[in-house]
Amino acid sequence: ESLAMWGSCSTAMSLGPGESLEQEVDSSVNAIVPRTLVRQLIDTLQNDVESAPPELHGNALRESIVKYKSEGSIQRHRGALLFVDISGFTHLSQNYPVEDFKNFINRYFTKIIDLVISFGGEVVKFAGDALYALWATSGSHCDDSMNVDGSGTNGSEINFDDDAIGIGDDDSETTANNNDGHSLSHATNIEKCTLCAIAIKATCNNFKVSKFYNTRQMSDKAVDPNFYSMQPPDLSRRFSEGDNSLRIQGEVLYNFQDKHAEYEERGAALNVYCGVSEGVMAGVDVVASNRAEFFLVGKPLKDVAKAEYLAGPGELVVSPSVYEYLQRREAMMSNLATKLVFAHVESGFQLVSWPNHPTVDEMLSIFEDRGEKNTDNFLDAQSLIKELVQNTHKTTRSTEIGDIPLENTDLASESSPQSDLLSLLEYHRHEAARDVVGRFTAELRKVVVLFISIKYEPNLPISSKDDSVLLENFQRIFSIISESVSSRSGQVRQFINDDKGTVFIASFCLRGSVVLHPSETAVEAAKEAQNALLETMEMQCSVGISLGKIFCGETGSFQRYEYSLLGPSVNLSARLMAKGAWGQINCDEELRNHAKGRRLFFKNGGFHKLKGYEMPVPFFVPIRDKNDGQGEEKDEEQDDVVTYFMQKAEVLGLVDDILEKREQNCRGNGTSTTSETQLRPRIIIVEGDEGRGKNAFIAATMNQTALSSTSVIMEANRCFHDDPFYCFIPIITMILLSFSESRDRLVSLKKRQKGSSILSSFLANDVIHTPPFPRGTAMVESRLKPFLSLVNGFVFKGFPLLKSSPEAKRLKDSEKVEKCVEVLSSLIVRFLELKERPGIISVCEMDSIDIYSKKLLHSILSSDGNLLIIGGAEDLSVTLDLEPLSSLEGATVISSPRPDQKSTFDLFRWSLSRQFPREDFKAIDSPDVVDKIFQLSGGMTHATAQLAHTFGTHYQREQQSLDQDENNDDLDIQVGLPEAGTMTMDFLSRLRTFLDDAPSDFEE
Repeated sequence: ESLAMWGSCSTAMSLGPGESLEQEVDSSVNAIVPRTLVRQLIDTLQNDVESAPPELHGNALRESIVKYKSEGSIQRHRGALLFVDISGFTHLSQNYPVEDFKNFINRYFTKIIDLVISFGGEVVKFAGDALYALWATSGSHCDDSMNVDGSGTNGSEINFDDDAIGIGDDDSETTANNNDGHSLSHATNIEKCTLCAIAIKATCNNFKVSKFYNTRQMSDKAVDPNFYSMQPPDLSRRFSEGDNSLRIQGEVLYNFQDKHAEYEERGAALNVYCGVSEGVMAGVDVVASNRAEFFLVGKPLKDVAKAEYLAGPGELVVSPSVYEYLQRREAMMSNLATKLVFAHVESGFQLVSWPNHPTVDEMLSIFEDRGEKNTDNFLDAQSLIKELVQNTHKTTRSTEIGDIPLENTDLASESSPQSDLLSLLEYHRHEAARDVVGRFTAELRKVVVLFISIKYEPNLPISSKDDSVLLENFQRIFSIISESVSSRSGQVRQFINDDKGTVFIASFCLRGSVVLHPSETAVEAAKEAQNALLETMEMQCSVGISLGKIFCGETGSFQRYEYSLLGPSVNLSARLMAKGAWGQINCDEELRNHAKGRRLFFKNGGFHKLKGYEMPVPFFVPIRDKNDGQGEEKDEEQDDVVTYFMQKAEVLGLVDDILEKREQNCRGNGTSTTSETQLRPRIIIVEGDEGRGKNAFIAATMNQTALSSTSVIMEANRCFHDDPFYCFIPIITMILLSFSESRDRLVSLKKRQKGSSILSSFLANDVIHTPPFPRGTAMVESRLKPFLSLVNGFVFKGFPLLKSSPEAKRLKDSEKVEKCVEVLSSLIVRFLELKERPGIISVCEMDSIDIYSKKLLHSILSSDGNLLIIGGAEDLSVTLDLEPLSSLEGATVISSPRPDQKSTFDLFRWSLSRQFPREDFKAIDSPDVVDKIFQLSGGMTHATAQLAHTFGTHYQREQQSLDQDENNDDLDIQVGLPEAGTMTMDFLSRLRTFLDDAPSDFEE
């Protein structure tokens, strides 16, 4: 595929000339939080303020803000609820470039959100490729008698007597207001919500997305921008207007013409499933650390989920109480229901349609004709907060807030209530989006995603007076899991209570969340959260974890959006969670493959038949890690491979060669091996196919005491992303945090950057707890000091860890990359000089690193320093700054030992020796056994070790069962541990049986 280099093709949702998706994005909190939440926040604080004496209102407001940050809030709302689920996003994300995908989905979301706003509702929550919209009855949240048992103002209690709905004499409206001030408004909201759903399914179902791509490999001539015609060509087309099965959504145009082009059309269709419910629900806002999440809870959530589940593509299903409202309105005062067609689905839920429905404008005119226009004044968050602080100021006798007029106060002041409240609302913005506020971001990243389902499905209490218990439980759950995730530099994506129960979503590897071993870290976070919930709250949870490349970015409209994670692996994580048993962690195959053998060990959990997958999907359960307290057993499979290689002549010879060359270089410079040196770095490339033990070979080399005790070991990131210098992020972070000035800078930035996830990751780094270099120690050579701040933008996404300088700002963009490479190279060399030890940098998958890291590696190799770079590679033709790996100056290429039948059997026997200590293994050295082991493992090192451990476990269980059956107390052989010299044909026959019974993929 070759996309048009000088532009893109138009679609039904394409932008006009000069337009940009970023031009009108609302960067304020109004775009990321619903008005319902803002009002709830204001009401909560106002109640606390009014409970204090007037002269203490200022202090009460500040104390209430502090309390809110640890306790959150809960408030009941009566209203109509719409749930719109969209299908087709996953297919879209896999078939279009990320920028096109971003444009498509956000234009599509904008159509839906605009309709919601037009009908007087608001989007209160996004849920991946779905959203919830609420039509709240104005003022209903102020009624303390709003209960769910039919008493008070209740959404399920229908009051349609003549007085209440305004039928009768001229004073009927006044009577209605006196008797039931909210019933008429609530009934109108149900109608608006229902018609909005009808408009959405009519406008947005079977919504065609189509775009043409140039599939021809363009010649040099075609790349010339003058080759293209800037006039719209005659190749424009429309979908068949006579095709009534699919709605027409505009035309597709080529923006550029290439007479030699070969075009391919990619099309997709988006569908909607709509559900409507009504009643009393509670808004819950939970806060932990620097993140907050708002969601709804109550019976309407369950009703709307069931309604949507019963709906087909392009259908609307309403709950029984909504149906009853619409029917009663028909009898009393509205003829709207006479135009609707209802069909019973099940349990009172009704399928709703409007044959030959009018346009959206005609639907809206129904309410205008009845005098039921939207009366909400749509005050933004800033205005509501200003009003709260202003009223508090008026009633405060002592001047805690100050006597300066409010309009002259600095809202950005760190000590002002306004700033605190706006910061509190900003907690609802995803951490990865905080550094790029004001524009829609979009990228494909390889991300670890966790879905955690907590066994907590509460009903809304009968009385609102008991809601505090509900809030306390949600707040504790959110705090416990957030701590487990954020303490490991993970990020909270969402916390929600819906038809799936209480669900927490988190991720690793987004901006500000780059860790060295993300797969293992995610599993560790999940295990800690599971244990903490069970111990402190006696709640169990099920976890699904996946690893894959997904869409990451804001989704929605310019005026209401959220940061989303979309893609097949996200869906897979959710389904693994849903399928898992309580207390279980299910991981996908990609995560297992990335994590196994280093710090985690997995067993095959089986297969799940999942929606969206033709074949059953395997899942894997982590069974132990290095911190689980299982003694010598904790790292067996990893140790088997690494320690096996540690004894190999190839590894020992390499270590001797490294030490010998290091000694020679030092003698040539008249220095000792531990003194500061000025030497040319070397690079050793371990070449080999995937799974043949390259990484184990490197680990075995670096674990040799002769090297690890005399060197500064620095481990680079595995290659996940194309982010600048991604591989070197942990190394650069460790080095910078070793200097006192960097730590002082972090202290000064704590208040200004308190919402930054990057700051949190710095403060959680282990190096913070080690002694730093003395103040005044130079980080780089003096000529590069003015350019240190370039590291902020390239490595830390703009986080100002290093102070900026005029010299850095004056650099052209084309100069910044090269200068930053120079700075980072100098930083590493200087660090080793200060450590007074040779350095070793290990880079796994050196042939897959990002282009910036390649430039840095090349620069390091051109510098002076006692440094060894050792890395693995499959493809030696990959270049570092246009120079092939194998041709680099000072490069040594060695091949990892290629497994054959003998070496594979040796590794298998080595692994068995760790389970069955004995001297003689000749009894199993049979040609058929050797051949079968090689056949099953495919010569893969970790597979061989796993095969040995699987047999060991199998043998021990059989032996234990046999011993129990015979009940022979005089048995001389310990269970599963044959004595030396007792390796019998029985053992060999069991091994043969095991190998014969094992499937071709033994992990099954």
